[in-house]
Amino acid sequence: MPKNLYGVSGLSRGVLSPYSNPVSFSKEILSIKRVIDIILDQNHPKFKEYGEWASIGLVLAEEITSPTNNKSNAVIPIYPLFPNIKQYPLINELIITLVLPSTELETNLTSTRQYYFPPLNVWGSQHHNAIPGVSNPPPSQRKDYQQTEAGSVRKVTDGGTEIKLGDTFVEQLNINPLQPFEGDHILEGRFGNSLRFGSSKGKDPITKIRNGQGPQTNEGWVNIEENIQEDKASIYLTSTQQIPLQPNTFNYNSYSTSPESVNQYSKPQILLNSGRIVLNANQNHILLSAAKSINLNSQDSVNIDSKNKVVINSPQIYLGGKDATEPILLGNKTIDLLRDTLTAFQSILNQLQILQSLPPGAPFASLNVQAAISNQTISKALASLETLKSPNNKTL
Repeated sequence: MPKNLYGVSGLSRGVLSPYSNPVSFSKEILSIKRVIDIILDQNHPKFKEYGEWASIGLVLAEEITSPTNNKSNAVIPIYPLFPNIKQYPLINELIITLVLPSTELETNLTSTRQYYFPPLNVWGSQHHNAIPGVSNPPPSQRKDYQQTEAGSVRKVTDGGTEIKLGDTFVEQLNINPLQPFEGDHILEGRFGNSLRFGSSKGKDPITKIRNGQGPQTNEGWVNIEENIQEDKASIYLTSTQQIPLQPNTFNYNSYSTSPESVNQYSKPQILLNSGRIVLNANQNHILLSAAKSINLNSQDSVNIDSKNKVVINSPQIYLGGKDATEPILLGNKTIDLLRDTLTAFQSILNQLQILQSLPPGAPFASLNVQAAISNQTISKALASLETLKSPNNKTL
């Protein structure tokens, strides 16, 4: 029995069955279908019927020769082609399907089923490329779909977004495609998230990760570039590029020579910009290391909290500013010195308290009283010396 060739391999030999019958390229091996439903979770009514968790990503589709409102049109289950790249279509998007072996291949060499490639780029939009049946566009979209010239960009200018795309997916009219440049490799999501492997001057690499497009235009068909200042969250990896990011503060007063500003630096750097940035090491350390300096800069405050201790190990520590000249007193040595001084002074006062004048036996009344009062004051000071030491902060 001749060896069966499936899919693309079968195209070159023109065989799909043991009988070596010529196949139709458009119908039997490669064809175009319209998605009418997709299984994405266990709540789908067809989840168990098509293999439970193995059915995730399976689409139910129909031939595009019949409108979607034709109830007699056969529903075809079609599986995603790639196991590790999940780019599932929306309802009403078109897909290219391919006939390949099924899970029953071990017992039946001719067993096949259909698989699909990512959606067709009908409208040139990364947001969606749905195109309903010829008699089934929603009223607000009828002009957009029926009067758009072949190859033209679909422009929705009346705000209408009634086309059925899924249970939760909502068409947005301000999600723009990225402007490509020579040599770019761009991956775009449907929601203004993207990854660009690009360059400047055609040779200097730059990688841009963007999550959420900034408010740049309401014409969703116009190509735009990333905007690190306006996009919702960005990570840029640069080589020679100057990135026009304006930090919240340029306060480098702690430096004798300020670092080069973020938007002027033109050597390799990594920039992160978003409404909030969280670094969390749930098992080990966060280690920050720099060849020159680490700058913490804020418009409000810099806070450091620890459940145990804060250790600063440095040969020089300046508090209050880079020009600080007043040294910090050493707590233990200062208290020891004060204790010795006050103790010696207290010994003198003890003698003055009992000092007598001439003739013998005549007291120095006023001096005795003052010595007693001073002695009490010094006793209190000696008793409170230990309270002067901070229980938390230490220095060398």
